[in-house]
Amino acid sequence: EPAPTSAPSAPPSRPKRRGRQRRAAAIELDVGGVRVTIENGASPATIAAVIGALKAGS
Repeated sequence: EPAPTSAPSAPPSRPKRRGRQRRAAAIELDVGGVRVTIENGASPATIAAVIGALKAGS
């Protein structure tokens, strides 16, 4: 007879953090009334492409 299996237990919950949550760094550009936000982790090539497109359109 196979041994009984136990159900996997849920991971322990993390305590809630107090105070203001830290927000990831981002680059915000405002060119010609258009605001663009480039989130943290974007590659340098992506950042350069966005800036180039904004320059070409202004």
